[in-house]
Amino acid sequence: MNIAILLTISRFACAPVLAFLLYRAVMPQTSLFYVLSSFILFVLLELTDAFDGFIARRRKEVTVLGKLLDPIADSLLHTTLLVIFLVAKIIPLWLFFIFIYRDSFLLVIRSLYASNNKIQGARLSGKVKTVSLSIAFFIIIIINVFYNLNIHFIPNEFYGRHFGFYLLSISAILTLLSAIDYAIAERSLLKKSINVKV
Repeated sequence: MNIAILLTISRFACAPVLAFLLYRAVMPQTSLFYVLSSFILFVLLELTDAFDGFIARRRKEVTVLGKLLDPIADSLLHTTLLVIFLVAKIIPLWLFFIFIYRDSFLLVIRSLYASNNKIQGARLSGKVKTVSLSIAFFIIIIINVFYNLNIHFIPNEFYGRHFGFYLLSISAILTLLSAIDYAIAERSLLKKSINVKV
């Protein structure tokens, strides 16, 4: 097993740890330990996402397993964070569903590719969606750090909504556009699959 895959797997392994730390960090009267720990771990996990593909290409160790695991690890990590923000009432349920349904749709497409012994390639819209989520998560978590250090440079709420709601709403729009982009790009595959009998 190469280094790139190990970095990818680390996101699977550390997602529950980040969930626990972040859950404690966003709760009222939390300790600075949970706030800083969740921030540091989040940054480290996002760095593994940035470097696993780079390392695999640099060392010429790009594998089928790596291509399969990387988007799943991203989705799992981001869904974990969204669940915590949902529980903390930073985002509403309907916004959470936008991300879940899009990822479920992509899972169907990946399964169709796998049934034809192929791997679905990442599209630009998917990469933009992932980056927008990472940026939104980073801003929400870093603001939480500042609040716990009694540095209030941004209001906690705008018009009755947490600041993070507006950031993740932008990501949700990009998520919907990404789903539409994949649906259009893979329309021939979807049509073909509808007519295939087993």
